[in-house]
Amino acid sequence: MHTLYIAIDCSLSAFVDKQPHGAKKKLQLALDFAGELVDRLDKSDLDISLIALTSRPKIICENAKNAADVTASFSSVHGDNCVPNFVELRDLILQRHKILNFELIIVRDAAHYLPISDSFRLPCIVKFIALSNNRTHDPRILAEFETISTACAADAKLLRTLTNEQLKPGMLYDNASMNSLVDSLVSLSRTTSDVSLSISPTTSIEVNVVPGLPKPPFLILENEELLKKLNDDMKGSSAQLQLLGFVKSASLLCLPRTSMLHIIRIKDLSNEKNKHDFHLFAEALGSEGQVAVFMHSSGEECIVKPLRDDINDPWMLCLQFYPSGHFRWEPEGCQTEKAKIQFSEEKGVSYKVSNSRTYWTDSHGIQSDILKINRLLKRSDRIEQFYQEIQRIALYAIACGYDDPPTCALMADLIMKRCSNAAPENRGHLAKIIETLKVGGFRQLLPGKL
Repeated sequence: MHTLYIAIDCSLSAFVDKQPHGAKKKLQLALDFAGELVDRLDKSDLDISLIALTSRPKIICENAKNAADVTASFSSVHGDNCVPNFVELRDLILQRHKILNFELIIVRDAAHYLPISDSFRLPCIVKFIALSNNRTHDPRILAEFETISTACAADAKLLRTLTNEQLKPGMLYDNASMNSLVDSLVSLSRTTSDVSLSISPTTSIEVNVVPGLPKPPFLILENEELLKKLNDDMKGSSAQLQLLGFVKSASLLCLPRTSMLHIIRIKDLSNEKNKHDFHLFAEALGSEGQVAVFMHSSGEECIVKPLRDDINDPWMLCLQFYPSGHFRWEPEGCQTEKAKIQFSEEKGVSYKVSNSRTYWTDSHGIQSDILKINRLLKRSDRIEQFYQEIQRIALYAIACGYDDPPTCALMADLIMKRCSNAAPENRGHLAKIIETLKVGGFRQLLPGKL
């Protein structure tokens, strides 16, 4: 679930205007903008929280659904005579998030310059919406907005995916331009349900996840060009998860459900190969009681684990983020100097891959499998377990894209060399498996094929 924070500057000093009741007019314009935006955003994968930005910022509404929620939430908020506290705004948000699945929109005045603390940095995309009824603004304000937006994007490691033009703040002048601005913000793709599970160089499974995953980058509007759109056709529009390894861990299988849990579904049921690969991968995980560890394109690790309601049901998959750490702020030197962001590692959950089967990503995986086969072949009363192990290996190999002829031939040669001391009564079974591997590959070793 992606979280959008909308922070409206409610300090009286920020809305001072030379015209009578100017502050009230601009504050109402800010509320109209926020209400229109909340009304029109797709909230299926989005949680919207409203923040009153004063000297003591606070969240005044969580899970806002419509403009009425905006009006009701701010009706009891009274501005103070102090400048807005951006350091407390930073801490308020960082205390609530461990991964980069949030976005911040700050609505401020454009005519009166009030410097923002150098310590205000967030590891996310920050958009500034500047209000000016009379189309005048202090150029220092826009320069500061751009500097902060760029620095925050750098902390979120998004600079390499954003152009300079996308790192400039938006301008909101009046009701006429407000509609154009809302159109642009609503059109942005904040999440994606299309995910590619990259299993091996030859195998990738296309799936859908519900709810969707946060989708960087987010567009920051460029001055008056309010209709600038994010190019959804850009390379990498789908999130990619790269397989790191596997682990047998009861604690990972039984992680508590959180908002970072996503159900994985087959993307295209008409694609037989994709559907077959999905079910093979799910069965390979479920039969061994393992979870797969993936790296998300954002750099966060996540796990894919098998689940089913009944023992007779096919295995399905779910994806769960369990952050390896969280962001916090550490002062550089003395307390008066600029603070910097630090990444603190969480303790208690480890993603270290155990010695269980690792889909032969290294030689150790292959050797351990063959040693187990050899031990079974030495015993005349273990032939049934031998075939079960061969079929399990075949399932893993196919699920991970290692069913190409060279790999099958290599496996056959290794088995023949390492298992030459098989019991005499088992040598016929060994020869059958070797011949099947060389001629038909791993697919001919699956249950029902032998």
